[in-house]
Amino acid sequence: MTAVRATDDAGVRRCIVARTVEARAGLVRFVAHGTEVVPDLAERLPGRGAWVGAERSRIDEAVRRNLFSRAFQRRVDVSPDLAGHVEELVAKRVVGLVGLARRAGRAVHGRDRCLETLHAGVAGLLIVADDAGSETRRLLRAAAASGVSTCTGPCKAALGIPFGADSAAYVAIWAGSLCDRIERDLQRLAGLRPAVHGNQA
Repeated sequence: MTAVRATDDAGVRRCIVARTVEARAGLVRFVAHGTEVVPDLAERLPGRGAWVGAERSRIDEAVRRNLFSRAFQRRVDVSPDLAGHVEELVAKRVVGLVGLARRAGRAVHGRDRCLETLHAGVAGLLIVADDAGSETRRLLRAAAASGVSTCTGPCKAALGIPFGADSAAYVAIWAGSLCDRIERDLQRLAGLRPAVHGNQA
């Protein structure tokens, strides 16, 4: 990886595990709240932050090697399943952001409405539930033809929540800043899933 000189640049931070300077978009910030290590997904909590690449293996290594205590220069307590906890929080954050997009009239769910949105050229992102069914290939082809990014999301039941539906296998998000935020969190979610999950993007 090419070294980045300005480590105080607002767009980059140093991962405490890999010891490389990387874009913040691919990292997770942690802070010490008392003696407890807390994920700061919104990157707004006060205090010194410790940054770790948004990968389950890196967070597991940070826990195993006691790197958070080293980063905060004091003893802190860390959950052995910190990576799993962060994965759950990121998934909930995605659902919340999709809810914001839906309330703003910038998100739809369902195969037909997603296809309409893709063909209309207003979509910036297609989210496919991690337990979506057989229609996935058709939607992915439509997204590719429209130049729209695709990401694997939480399960159908979780994606249905913002729409007041029992499930949503497919969600299309209008292009824009909110779409970019959702895509960033979906990319983080992909890295945080266990390898056996079968990550898709």
